[in-house]
Parts: sequence; C-alpha cells; structure tokens
Amino acid sequence: MRAIIIKELKSFFLSTIGLILICSYLLINSLILVFFETNYNLIKFNLIDLNSFFKLSPWILLFIIPSICMRNFSEEISNGTLEILITKPISLAKILLAKYFSVQFIIIFCFLLCIPYLLFVNNLISSKSNIDTGVIFFGFIALTLLSSVFILISTYVSLRFKSQFNVFLVSFLICFFDYYLINVISEYSSNSNLYNFINNIGIQIHYQRLSLGIINSYDISYFILNIFLFYLIGLKSIKKMK
Repeated sequence: MRAIIIKELKSFFLSTIGLILICSYLLINSLILVFFETNYNLIKFNLIDLNSFFKLSPWILLFIIPSICMRNFSEEISNGTLEILITKPISLAKILLAKYFSVQFIIIFCFLLCIPYLLFVNNLISSKSNIDTGVIFFGFIALTLLSSVFILISTYVSLRFKSQFNVFLVSFLICFFDYYLINVISEYSSNSNLYNFINNIGIQIHYQRLSLGIINSYDISYFILNIFLFYLIGLKSIKKMK
C-alpha cells in the first residue's frame, strides 16, 4: 500500500500536469480572493474571517479533483496494467485506499500552501484582527471531508472508463450535481419539509454548516456515510475486474 502511494505521488509531482494543477489552484484562489472584483474578494469587502476562501474552494475542487483522479485507474486500464496490479499480493481494499490517500495527500498539500498566503492577506486587511482559529480549523476539516467524497466519486468513475476525458467529465458532473444541483432542485419545492429533505440529500448544506464551525453529529455522520458508501461502490467495482 505504501509503495503504491509513493508511486502515485512521484508520478504526480514529477509530471507537468501535477505542477499545472497545483499552480492553477493557488492562482485561481489568488485572482478571485484578492485581485478580481468579485463577491469573494477579501480586501474589497474587508473580510477577515476567510469565509470567502471556504466558499470558493469547493468550486475549484470540482475541477481540480476530477483532473487529478482521471488517471487513477483509467490509465491502468488503457495501459493494460490494472490486471497486474490487482493480482499483486495486496488486497483490493488497500489498492483502492492507496489511490484515495495519494490524491487526498495532494489536496491537503494544496490547502497547506494556501494557509501562509491567506494569513498574509488577512494581516494586510487588518493587522489588529484576531483570527478565529477554531472556525478556520473546522473550515479545513470541512474541505477535507468534502474533498474525500469528491475523490472517491472520481476514483470510482475512473474504474468505469478508459478515456481520461470521460472520467473527468462524468466525475465533474456527478460532483456538481451532488454539491450544487440538488440544492437548486430543492428551491423549487413549495413544501418546507420536502425542501429540507431534498436539500439535506445534497452535500452543500452539510459542508456550509461545518465550514462555519457549526458542529453537529448529523453533518459528520452524513460525510462519513458518503465516504463509506462511495468507497464500497468503488471496491465492488474493482472486485468485478479481478
């Protein structure tokens, strides 16, 4: 398992696409949060709580994570090396976990790169401001849980298609539906109970509450259930290929 994780990380960080994706994540955040006049602009609206970053990041991750995961298994399938991988003396569960952890490490690495920059920008806005580290901590926890769901969805999709473009497109559409479209559908409900039911199926409301530091067992359970569900779906899919 460790060998697979190291192999995946080396493959990503030594590739041009890896460098482009990391730089893209940092550049897009910088442009929208600081330079462009958007509703997310930290300086324009004197936003010292960094909520803009946590509101913006899911939209960037919708593109970044499928871009990273599109090679996870589809490249193995197209190169004919998946059969070799799944016949090695390592369980299929560990193979899937290794793929997941390698991508999650990359995403967390991107988050860590953002922290010094965000703190610097925050200090420019108000050197006397006291940052609520608790809210920021739970904001990154929420982002990590959200990215876990996106990663496992994209990893499952990469088991279904040989074409990396198809993996990216389908992964993006599923994650976009889960994060945004379910929320849009709920808005058309005139019944408050139905609205709450549909809205709580989607991931956005759970992420938003957690990113604001509102902690409850329901939202945590929702993320754990989704992570476990998509992991099992991916595991079932890879078992069919053995």
